[in-house]
Amino acid sequence: MFEMIRTRLMRRFQVKRDEMRKCKGIICPKIKKKLDKWKEESIKYNAIWNGESQYQVTGFHGQFVVNISTSSCDCRKWDLTGIPCEHACASMRVNGLKPEEYVNNCYKVETNLKIYSYAINPTSGQAMWDKSALPPILPPHAAPPKPGRPKKARKRSNLELENNSNRTKLSKKGRKVSCSVCHQVGHNKRWHATQPTPAAQFTPTQPTPTSQNVAPSVAARKKLKVSRKRSTMTPSTSNTPML
Repeated sequence: MFEMIRTRLMRRFQVKRDEMRKCKGIICPKIKKKLDKWKEESIKYNAIWNGESQYQVTGFHGQFVVNISTSSCDCRKWDLTGIPCEHACASMRVNGLKPEEYVNNCYKVETNLKIYSYAINPTSGQAMWDKSALPPILPPHAAPPKPGRPKKARKRSNLELENNSNRTKLSKKGRKVSCSVCHQVGHNKRWHATQPTPAAQFTPTQPTPTSQNVAPSVAARKKLKVSRKRSTMTPSTSNTPML
């Protein structure tokens, strides 16, 4: 990967040097194209010089103040880009100044030639490298995977946890719990289920009469039904007298 980056930088530096050497002006081609567009727009504005370094520029889009010494304009284009805007170009036209000379130095051809003047030296292939007597460098051992789902959320600091706490809910810190059964403070109704219940008091009971000692009542006797079976035997013919 490092070899690929070095090769690309070596090629890029040479391409940029060739482009800057072909430029005919003092600023880069793309910046010159943008400056020419703002020069054409500056025709729509009229500038009044105050005798020092400030100008009052008036046009269809309003009135602006341009300061040549501080490279600033009320529209903020010159302040942010470093390229004279249409209002600055209209101000420079009053005294015959060249807008190219007021462009920021980072857009000039001379600056770019200094940036890409350093050459990156070529290197030979891996087959031409000197062989070392040291043992080869081994890759680091991979850590064993941890059990469970990996955490993806970022670990927050204590200060973040305090600032991001839920502001819509009251904290239960310092709140006393009261029981809804005995109305005492310090526990709730679930606490009673964990306590041992007192032993039940012994109360003697009267012995219940058994069925052997109790005689059936009259009404019970009347309800009793006795089932009698009819005999199905037929009279024998041997005992019948002969007529």
